[in-house]
Amino acid sequence: MGFFHRSQYISKEGNVLVFCGSVNSVSFDQVQCAKRAGAPVFFLSSEACNISDWVESTEGKELVSSVCKSWATHALTVMSSVDTRDANRDIDSSSVDRAIVAKNLGAILGAIARQYSAKGTVVAMGGDILLSFLTNLGTRSLFPLGEIAPGVVASHIKIGDSRLELVSKSGGFGEKNLFLQIAKEKEGKGHISAGSS
Repeated sequence: MGFFHRSQYISKEGNVLVFCGSVNSVSFDQVQCAKRAGAPVFFLSSEACNISDWVESTEGKELVSSVCKSWATHALTVMSSVDTRDANRDIDSSSVDRAIVAKNLGAILGAIARQYSAKGTVVAMGGDILLSFLTNLGTRSLFPLGEIAPGVVASHIKIGDSRLELVSKSGGFGEKNLFLQIAKEKEGKGHISAGSS
């Protein structure tokens, strides 16, 4: 599309929420890197990923509230559909209905985006999750701004009368510290590398 790689597509307003719906090992390493750096990481349970309307449950509403509070107060907050605390994890998704999981994760991220009132950036990892999120919001269009790194695209969308900054990428590439780089760039303290892991 003729985009240039420009980290300044990231605004300086608000904080960063990464929503990682990818089971790729690269994504797993990026979540772990953020966790080791001290970023709050929220792990979604199997029920959250596989049960429709889980986000409307008491547990779901409590998680949405906690994530919104963290997003408002921390430069970087991460949500992951794979629990990196499980050293014996099985990230083989062959037995999982990916369409159901994507729909449910999109609903969770949609609930968070609707409840969050401050300015900020959502980093959505995984094309299925991104599409589900936009569908859940009833968003029919997004406005691409440009690449902040190869394959990492900054856009904005409208939620009612509000505007949300959105960064999207697939799960299979990027520096291990990509989440940290985005948060530091947003704070004006760093620059997003164009390299790959």
